[in-house]
Amino acid sequence: MERLELKEVQKLEGHTDRVWSLDWNPATGHAGVPLVFASCSGDKTVRIWEQNLSNSLFSCKAVLEETHTRTVRSCAWSPSGKLLATASFDATTAIWENVGGDFECVSTLEGHENEVKSVSWNASGTLLATCSRDKSVWIWEVQPGNEFECVSVLQGHTQDVKMVRWHPTEDILFSCSYDNNIKCWKFVTGGNCRRCLEDAVTRIGSSCRKKEDGRALNSGCYLRHSPHKFYNNSSSNDVAAGNRGHRKMAIILAASSAVLALLLVTATMGFFIRKNVMRKRRERKQFGTLLDTVNKSKLNVPYEILEKATNYFNDDNKLGQGGSGSVYKGVMPDGNTVAVKRLSFNSTQWVDHFFNEVNLISGVHHKNYERRKNTYTSESLRQRFNRDSEGMLQA
Repeated sequence: MERLELKEVQKLEGHTDRVWSLDWNPATGHAGVPLVFASCSGDKTVRIWEQNLSNSLFSCKAVLEETHTRTVRSCAWSPSGKLLATASFDATTAIWENVGGDFECVSTLEGHENEVKSVSWNASGTLLATCSRDKSVWIWEVQPGNEFECVSVLQGHTQDVKMVRWHPTEDILFSCSYDNNIKCWKFVTGGNCRRCLEDAVTRIGSSCRKKEDGRALNSGCYLRHSPHKFYNNSSSNDVAAGNRGHRKMAIILAASSAVLALLLVTATMGFFIRKNVMRKRRERKQFGTLLDTVNKSKLNVPYEILEKATNYFNDDNKLGQGGSGSVYKGVMPDGNTVAVKRLSFNSTQWVDHFFNEVNLISGVHHKNYERRKNTYTSESLRQRFNRDSEGMLQA
């Protein structure tokens, strides 16, 4: 047997993000009509490719864009080849019509709460199935004028529904999900539905006769009896409205959470701002008490005089360095030589210690110690404190 080998004959470029799916147009590729297929991508576009009859190479003939706002995950041609359905992560399905080679979006199907993962036409092209991350499958019926009506919502899966495909010849739908199951769905006539219900009644009568609450599950038919009301008054056609209600509720909850977070941030900022203001007021109050102490100590020398006496605190006049400041030699205007301690601090506690030290030294009487006046006027000190309250204060 001759060995078969596949070779790459062409690479089609144009999409700017990963390509998720493609589908052949069933009305092309025969009777002299060039073969056409559609591809969809994470770049939010759908591209239409056509084969050249002379060299069999494909080229892009159209780009369908500005309709989907997120990744286009799946695309499918109708059996007639006139309509193209595209499913997107923006939770919508777009219907495109080929009119003389130009594609126009003629309808947008909305209803799914999350990303639409797959789309499929039935054999006659009268029904369209879509599936989504919201665990549901929607069946749409084609109406005149390219209108689509949701005729059923199937909610049998417990996880994301990844793909839907119709039977090649019958109206039987297959859906596969992350719940590890493949489900088959089939439309039944009125007579078949009645026979199914009668079979379910027989089953529930034989197996649940002595039970207060009974259930019977047949193929496509479910029956339950109970002395308590277990049903609601809404029909399956209200599911779409219910889904929109859930979406509105989610928006309301999100908006409420955002407002609550903003109020919390505002309250936190207000607390810290008020705390900082109170701290500054407390420091000013404490410093005012210290100024009163200076005024009552009778040790007042203007700061400008001490600057001139120490040659503006020149390092040549520096006598020593302590934990709370430096000591400088100075000559007062009356000729007396003094020692001037220049305080460096970043809290009022250091000022308090400094004044206590000055008052203590001023009260010492000893034959080897000559008392000197060694502080400043309160006005000069107040001005420097206000200027340097955020950094290092020199007094």
